[in-house]
Amino acid sequence: MIMPELSSVFSLVNYAFVLFFGIVAALYLADIGFCDHKRVYVLTLFFFGIAQLLFYLIMGESVLYKCYPFLIHIPLIALIFLRFHRNLSISAISVLSAYLLCTPRKWFGTFVAFFFDRNPVVSNIASIIITIPLLVLVIRFVSPYIIRLKYESRTTLLLFFLLPLVYYVLEYTFTVYTDLLYTGGAVVIDFMDSPGYEELCRRFLADAKDFSEENLKNAGITRRFENKDMNACLEEIKLFIQKAILI
Repeated sequence: MIMPELSSVFSLVNYAFVLFFGIVAALYLADIGFCDHKRVYVLTLFFFGIAQLLFYLIMGESVLYKCYPFLIHIPLIALIFLRFHRNLSISAISVLSAYLLCTPRKWFGTFVAFFFDRNPVVSNIASIIITIPLLVLVIRFVSPYIIRLKYESRTTLLLFFLLPLVYYVLEYTFTVYTDLLYTGGAVVIDFMDSPGYEELCRRFLADAKDFSEENLKNAGITRRFENKDMNACLEEIKLFIQKAILI
């Protein structure tokens, strides 16, 4: 009973750090610095945090994740657009880019958890730990370039808007509102040429477990073929099969 409760606690804390990262990153990407807008930062984090916490406790994690665009992202775009008078493109680019930049947190958590039997508690802790360093990097090295977009043409803004938007739509379509990415639905095949980093990580971790040294040993597999040269490898396999048949 302790582990499920611990997992829930760290999951909730992780959601708080996700919210903190997303709001701060989005505001900085929209050229709304903390020093000049401290009150806005505090109030925004407070009210969005309360809304997220209540939704999490009442509706559950799954429903919260599905409602995140309507509960957090769209209101945040509206806040930047209406309160700070940024144009709609910049407002949307800032929020969508902040969402995209949250992804390395999940990669890091997944990577660290791999060494601990994919423990979700470890994954959440690792994601929490990397949040502040990643946010500093975003503010220091990414935000100055996004801020300059306000001087660019509409065509350039459209391109920068479409990139995070496509990722956002595909992410929610294939992993949040459906499980097509994980079940290998036929529709997903058409998008496999697009980056699918989470799916890549998922398959790598699954294969690493399925083909671990222990599993291979238990299955009695001792012969291996290295595919450094395809033709040579195929010939080696062919000879192995011929010898096995003769034996």
